[in-house]
Amino acid sequence: IPEVERQLNTGLYGARFDKLGTLQREYVVAIARLMTGDPRRARNRVRSSDVAQALGKSAQDCSPVREGLIHSGLVHSPSHGDLEFSVPGFREYVTRRDGDG
Repeated sequence: IPEVERQLNTGLYGARFDKLGTLQREYVVAIARLMTGDPRRARNRVRSSDVAQALGKSAQDCSPVREGLIHSGLVHSPSHGDLEFSVPGFREYVTRRDGDG
């Protein structure tokens, strides 16, 4: 199991995270923190407005970053205003990498 986790961290997850720009990384970390931080929230889904609020920005300001992440396939929107990571386990990777998990 540790070897598989290492391979996922450096391959599947790390490769995707390393391709992100600074604003995209901040957005992804905010998504992961919101998913982890609220036990009432579905652990795999957040509102895009909550991500913007967590970043201290408007939803409109975050729109290009969100759309870029959707276009890259890292995030998807299963319903209007909702966001999920497209890659299973990516939330856990981000929280480990960010030091919150």
